[in-house]
Amino acid sequence: MHAVLFWMSTCPHCHEVIEEVLPPLREQHGPHLDIRLVEICSSEEFERLYPLAVCYGIPPEDFGVPFLIIGEEGLHACQTETDARQPDDPCQRGI
Repeated sequence: MHAVLFWMSTCPHCHEVIEEVLPPLREQHGPHLDIRLVEICSSEEFERLYPLAVCYGIPPEDFGVPFLIIGEEGLHACQTETDARQPDDPCQRGI
């Protein structure tokens, strides 16, 4: 199975996924899971992801990083029930 994680260095949610979520997934699935990390470094790169997010049912105004695609599923992990994003959250606005 293939996965791609779009992330930003300024995003604390991204670091949480990279450090706490991906290692157990890698351990559980071993060589059957290939995870590629794609760092988003500019607002232009972030905006280029909008059409991809829409393909996974996420409108541009709700899109943010980390954005994980596993197989045919897109998971938008920036907002959780206990940690709602703020309007100035770099995870949502790109840079």
